Amino acid sequence: MSVERLIEEARKSLSDCEVVVALSGGMDSSLALHIVSLAIPKDRVKAVTLDYGTYTYRISIASARMVAEDVGVKHFIIDARDIFEKVHKRGQACNRCVRTKLSIIRERFPNNVIVTGANLADSWSRIGTKRFRDIYAPLLDLSKAEVKKMGEELGVRYLRIGEGVSREGCKVKHLWKPLVAPNYHGVAVALANDLVLDFLRREGWSFSFANVKVIGPLSKNIGLVNVSPNLPSSLKEKLYNELISIKEIEEVHFLEGKYLLKVKTNPSVYLVESSKRDLEMGKFKKEIACDISVEWLLSGNRRLLTFHVVDAIREV
Repeated sequence: MSVERLIEEARKSLSDCEVVVALSGGMDSSLALHIVSLAIPKDRVKAVTLDYGTYTYRISIASARMVAEDVGVKHFIIDARDIFEKVHKRGQACNRCVRTKLSIIRERFPNNVIVTGANLADSWSRIGTKRFRDIYAPLLDLSKAEVKKMGEELGVRYLRIGEGVSREGCKVKHLWKPLVAPNYHGVAVALANDLVLDFLRREGWSFSFANVKVIGPLSKNIGLVNVSPNLPSSLKEKLYNELISIKEIEEVHFLEGKYLLKVKTNPSVYLVESSKRDLEMGKFKKEIACDISVEWLLSGNRRLLTFHVVDAIREV
């Protein structure tokens, strides 16, 4: 697939449409904005970024602003923190979150086609069509490597956060428990993930990804430091002292060697092997700095919609 073909496809699909691009500030959505802006007149294109307050990395907002300015389109920012907290109250729910994002954008721009940066790495690709009602995904047939290559070809600029390799921008994806108490669970995951990135850059440590998973029972926040490559002892001690000073975090451990995760799920996940496998491979073993195994537990919490990591045990 060439850049020229993507532009031509977008031109045909959006020939008489007003368009709003869901712009996170990452490579995927930034490339989608560039493609669409080359396909149709820019006065029919706008970009929108949802701001989830403390759960959004500030660098994401800065990146989105920069990309919209580079392309030369109007950029809107919508405050969506309260809705975001409701979505994740009963467990991390990325698919529900995507649907909610689209609903928010659709409500604000009801007569526009919504353009997303979804590609082969996303569940949206299972639909198999780039244009579905009022949603258009120009990158749907592309792998992450192809997206990166085309972005470089078009000179797409964006700011990398450093929290992950494949997809960035959301701190709540590192909260492996329900967001029941935003002032406790939410504050813990937000502060810890800002802190670890600031710390590593301040110390001059080169890393491929760095984040802090927050797990534990609802009454206790346990931080799992997930940095690749692993840190030397001197930096671990300093980082530990800074993280444990966050009053919403009671314990801090470093993901090194091998860990067993104890994961509670509702019956719809617990009784379906493929669902557990998808969670294990797509969530717990993806971009993790150590070997992970999972012990599945049936949750007695009827309000839990997805999963809850209640403990992590280092195996010898």
